[in-house]
Amino acid sequence: MPHGDSNPFCTRFIRPGAIPFRFPQDQNADDLVQRLRAGLRGAIVGPHGTGKSTLITTLMPTLRHAFGGRVLRQQCSSQGRIRLAELHRMIARAGDGLLVIDGFEQLSRPQRILFRLALARSNCALLVTTHQPYAWLPVVWRTEIEDRLALGLTAELLVGQAEYYQRGMKVFQRLWAQRRPNLRETWFAMYDDYFTWSTVTHGQPIR
Repeated sequence: MPHGDSNPFCTRFIRPGAIPFRFPQDQNADDLVQRLRAGLRGAIVGPHGTGKSTLITTLMPTLRHAFGGRVLRQQCSSQGRIRLAELHRMIARAGDGLLVIDGFEQLSRPQRILFRLALARSNCALLVTTHQPYAWLPVVWRTEIEDRLALGLTAELLVGQAEYYQRGMKVFQRLWAQRRPNLRETWFAMYDDYFTWSTVTHGQPIR
């Protein structure tokens, strides 16, 4: 939980896992993992900044339990795609366990095709996060952030920020209307607003 002497929107407070994923009241991690276990292939699908990586982080203990601890997680990013040889090594390392790839859409189309062929020759289960569904990967969850949840999470980050709270909630609603459904980008913009506000109010920025 952020403190009054820290920017409530700095990375350590909003990174995946810092705030647990909030399931709807009628669903939980066990339900999602059960769907994955039924087919051993699955995708978590959603736009940028809607909690896919947070969901994966929240799921990890349940996944490890379901797959006997044999879970290998790999992060893909736009800064550098994974070489195909490394993908083959990951499949081999996962063995008959679970391979989790966060950011699967970052692989090129040829890489995804070759990866699928390699996966078909293995006993490895697969869970990916992606912005778009693929016909060969059943969708086990779609991430979305309703306005009420976005407001509630932001209010939690602003606990202890008595001076900034009212301004912060108003600024958030304006920024959220511009960036919906990307909560991550909205909070990045909130970081900048808090930085500017603290500089003007206290004579120095609070990071």
